[in-house]
Amino acid sequence: MPSIYLLAFWLVLIGAWAVGWQAGDRHDRRAIAAIVLAAVLSAVSYSFLGTTAALMAVSVIDVALLIAIGRYALVSDRYWPLWFAGFHAVSLFFTLCALAIQNEWQMIPWRLSGFWSLPALFAMTIGLLIDRRAGVVNRVGAES
Repeated sequence: MPSIYLLAFWLVLIGAWAVGWQAGDRHDRRAIAAIVLAAVLSAVSYSFLGTTAALMAVSVIDVALLIAIGRYALVSDRYWPLWFAGFHAVSLFFTLCALAIQNEWQMIPWRLSGFWSLPALFAMTIGLLIDRRAGVVNRVGAES
């Protein structure tokens, strides 16, 4: 039986995806697609691999997502990628802690890593809505 937290994550992800797709530009949509792809790949990893193998796979997926969002944050005029990358880095830290523990206490940081995905998705959604309301134009890689 899936937990209420897992259900909350997927509902927030779908809502963030829908809002972000409408509020963002093509660069934001690429970042959102990377976030959704990472979530799906993580779910597949947890479904078909054992705990340690799933944590290793999710760690690789999360590092790749952090690099992609971090790169976007560096070249974009938007602030939401910075916030998302920060929250995602905390999530990755807890995933690596869960991978390092390897005993019955492993579930505590594993659950904490999942928690930090929710503030990251909220930061993305709220940031995109604020940018859209303010009429901010995303100048990716533009000269200052």
